[in-house]
Amino acid sequence: MALHPVEVKRRREGRAAVRPLQSAGDTVPVIVAPLDQVQIDHTVIDLIIIDDRERQPIGRPYLTVAIDVYSRCLLGMVVTLEAPSAVSVGFCIAQMASDKRPWLEGLGVDVAWPMSGKPRKLYLDNAAEFKSEALRRGCEQHGIKLSYRPPGRPHYGGHRGAHYRDRHAAGSRTAGNNVLQSGAAR
Repeated sequence: MALHPVEVKRRREGRAAVRPLQSAGDTVPVIVAPLDQVQIDHTVIDLIIIDDRERQPIGRPYLTVAIDVYSRCLLGMVVTLEAPSAVSVGFCIAQMASDKRPWLEGLGVDVAWPMSGKPRKLYLDNAAEFKSEALRRGCEQHGIKLSYRPPGRPHYGGHRGAHYRDRHAAGSRTAGNNVLQSGAAR
C-alpha cells in the first residue's frame, strides 16, 4: 500500500509545507465569465526609489493589482510610495473600469491593454483598506459585491498570490544588490 505524498510531506515538513499542494477547501466558486470575480491585493516592489536631486533613498514602492480570476488578466494596477490604503484601492478600481489607452499614451507606451470593466465581485483579504466604509459604499453604489477570504487562510487568494510569487521567485533582491557595492561598475 503506497503512502499519499501529501501526507508524507506533512509529517516530514509540517502543515505549511503542504499548503500549496492542497485545495483551499470548501467549494470552488463558480466563475463562468470575465469580471465575475476580481482579486485585488498589494505587494512591495523589489526596488528602491532614489531622489534625483539628493541621490538619497526615498523608499520602496507598493504595487496594487486587480486580477480577473476567470481570464487571469491584469485589469488594473497602481504604483505608489504610500502604504496601501482605500485611496490606492479606489485608484486601482478606477483604472480597472477605465479605458487604458489615454494613460498608456501619456506614458509613451505603444501597447494594447483592452481589458476593462466593472467587476461583479471583488475577492479581498481582510486588510483595513479593504474593510473601509468608503470602499463598501462605493461598491454598493455600483452594484459590486465584496467577498473576503477567511482570516488566516492566505492560500484562498491564490490568483494574485501566484502572480506575485512569479515576480518574486528568487526572494528579495534589494539588499546587497547595489552595482557599486558589487564592484560591477569598475
